[in-house]
Amino acid sequence: MRILPDVPEPILYNLGCKVNRYEGECLLRYFEEKKKRVVIVNTCVVTRTAQQKSKRLIRRIQRLHPDREIIATGCLEFYQIPPGVTWLTMAEKESISECYLPLTQRSRYYLKIEDGCDRGCHYCVVARIRGRPRSKPIERIVQEISYAKEVGFAEVVLVGVNLGRYRGGLPFLLSQLGKLPDLPRIRFSSLEPDAITWDLIERIRDLPIAPHIHLSLQHTEARVLESMGREVVALDRIFSLITKIPEVNIGADLIVGYPTEGKREFETLVRRVEELPLVYLHVFPFSPRPKTPAAQLPDSVPMSIKRERVAILRSLSRKKRDSYWRRFLGRTLPAVVEPHNGTYYGLTGNYLRIRLSEPIGARSVLVRIDRLEGDELIGSCRCVTS
Repeated sequence: MRILPDVPEPILYNLGCKVNRYEGECLLRYFEEKKKRVVIVNTCVVTRTAQQKSKRLIRRIQRLHPDREIIATGCLEFYQIPPGVTWLTMAEKESISECYLPLTQRSRYYLKIEDGCDRGCHYCVVARIRGRPRSKPIERIVQEISYAKEVGFAEVVLVGVNLGRYRGGLPFLLSQLGKLPDLPRIRFSSLEPDAITWDLIERIRDLPIAPHIHLSLQHTEARVLESMGREVVALDRIFSLITKIPEVNIGADLIVGYPTEGKREFETLVRRVEELPLVYLHVFPFSPRPKTPAAQLPDSVPMSIKRERVAILRSLSRKKRDSYWRRFLGRTLPAVVEPHNGTYYGLTGNYLRIRLSEPIGARSVLVRIDRLEGDELIGSCRCVTS
């Protein structure tokens, strides 16, 4: 991660999930209003790699910003924080994020509607760190969406640790949001498979909801899922419902190399992924986390095999993704403009990220998808919409 130069304003480094991003940007606004020249490090421990990255980043910032107060927060636990760093507890961070709107330079507005999880997956530390599910009141969600629309955001991304645990249910929430005039495009960050119901799919089809579903799938095989402490769901039924959404882009998180994943389970996983209408995969090697039931299991899959399995699934992901992308060559679609390191991209409702052939100052455009070049779609702006 690039270390920013010294500036008068507070500096934020976000690691991890979109919930962390939302909370971190709320902290940024809080400290800016307090006129404090702090450096905030919002940490992540979902994997061992993320945990190590968080600790390395804090040490680098200590060296490069020796005269500034460094505030660490997030899922890294207090006892892992180096001396000289101020620790902001999860409760303190949540309290601030409930009172301040995020200060963001991004083109899309991340809106946290839920926190916590009671699923109890055996490999996961998040539930222990973040606690049981808690939901943001609908009135506050409506206020934030109205604010996002007023300041010009063309898309609002609903984020949470486990969105399906939103109190009252996602279909009810969407029915209330549907009453808002000129609702901007709404996107879900990720959903558990059991959150997919016909009621939810109907709401997505009837409202300006992005035709993009990212599933926290983790695995397809019952033996592995049961040992993970996860529910075994009827995937064919779930995907049959999702594909009722026209041109939907379906992604999934997968964990490979779990202690109960033998060669047969992995090969069956690959076949299922080939058969299912998935477009892309986020694949992670199993990483035992301290104080979880999975950490007590013998880590029987060698790291070399884990890497090999990750590579197989990522290769399959690229093939499925390219096949889906080619369906849209020559099409013109509305997109939200996202600048990144001097390059401009357009993000469509169905989660196509298109590199634009010229800089664009607008937030929303119509983009013609011209060609597939390596790992990128290339397109040209046809019309500025806002």
